[in-house]
Amino acid sequence: MRTLLYFLPAILPFALYFAYYIRKGRHLGRNEILVGIKEGPWVRTAILTLFILVVTILFLALLQDGNSGKNYVPTTYKDGKLTQGHTD
Repeated sequence: MRTLLYFLPAILPFALYFAYYIRKGRHLGRNEILVGIKEGPWVRTAILTLFILVVTILFLALLQDGNSGKNYVPTTYKDGKLTQGHTD
């Protein structure tokens, strides 16, 4: 689930555009023409994706504590048992 949160800002603008494209195509009148996928606003979508990605990365960086002076001790295998990772 957490991995999805990292990729969501990159996927969201494209998913929204495709949803709009499909919805708009179903509601066209007889004489209206829908711009094809190849002529669509890909540059704007890519720029919006990069903007959302940068904002999300900055938000996550500011939201986390960072290195608060504690050392992480990873999970280890000792005496036939796994010991949980922790911070000291």
